[in-house]
Amino acid sequence: HADIVGGWPPIVSPVLAAAKTLNYNPKLLPKQVSMPLSKSLKSLLDLAKRDSVKPQSQILAVGGALKKTAGSSSSEVDFGFKAPVAMTLVPWWSELLPHFKFLHVLRDGRDIAFSVNQGPVEKFYRDMYGTPDLAMALPLRAIRLWSDWNHQIYEWAQLQDSTSFDSTHSFGYLAIHSEDLVSEVRAVRFAAISNLAKFVGSSLTARDLCCLAVRHTEFMGSHDRTPKQQGLGGQQKQVSSRYGKWKGLLHGNTALSQELYRLGGPGLRTFGYEPMRTLANESMVDEDGYRCTLTAEECGFANIEETN
Repeated sequence: HADIVGGWPPIVSPVLAAAKTLNYNPKLLPKQVSMPLSKSLKSLLDLAKRDSVKPQSQILAVGGALKKTAGSSSSEVDFGFKAPVAMTLVPWWSELLPHFKFLHVLRDGRDIAFSVNQGPVEKFYRDMYGTPDLAMALPLRAIRLWSDWNHQIYEWAQLQDSTSFDSTHSFGYLAIHSEDLVSEVRAVRFAAISNLAKFVGSSLTARDLCCLAVRHTEFMGSHDRTPKQQGLGGQQKQVSSRYGKWKGLLHGNTALSQELYRLGGPGLRTFGYEPMRTLANESMVDEDGYRCTLTAEECGFANIEETN
């Protein structure tokens, strides 16, 4: 939807250039930044609200509800912005939306550092830090930006959590690791899916959520051109194989590894990537006592190669 305001850079870059952090107060930004930005974001929100009641559509930038289980709903969420760069505007979203939830989806910054998609670095690094040090390797700039953005917006969210809200204004925050959603361990997937469902007010039952954990993750494409894997479990393996590539790329390169940790340390430590965190609760039992032990057959999935 950002195309209606000329894309994300025209509205994000002025904010970053003025604030130099994601932990900012929209009210304190210069008026020459805040006034046109407020107008643009209100236009985006108006369009998102209209599109949220359209029939299902998975066509990029067309709008409409995403595919969902028949008869299901999410009482806590009407619409959302998936673009990762939208996180830079979280303080603004909270300012403009009286009841706002921030789903903070994370991925190990070292994987981000070696990702084919370096759009954020190419488009916004200069706004954050001024003229880039071209002698600094691209992975180092990438993890610096990843760490600063995620750590700063986390700090902002913690401040909101400690703020008193009334019936006219509320804020919700959930940090979730994408590694858990694509884990080859079903218990980890079930825990992550259950937490997400509770956050959005999903009407799906614990049994429904268990079946989502049983079903393989669907590969939705990426910025590289790796062909989809076919066959039983092919897409699940394709998705999970996209995580942790940094380990092989850093093998034997102590200097680069240390520099990545120096620049990405705040984010890696805050979100439990280094030292390595414990995965999502590896229990088949949710907080209400439901035990996820269904088989693919019991869920009605044919030709599914089950994982533990």
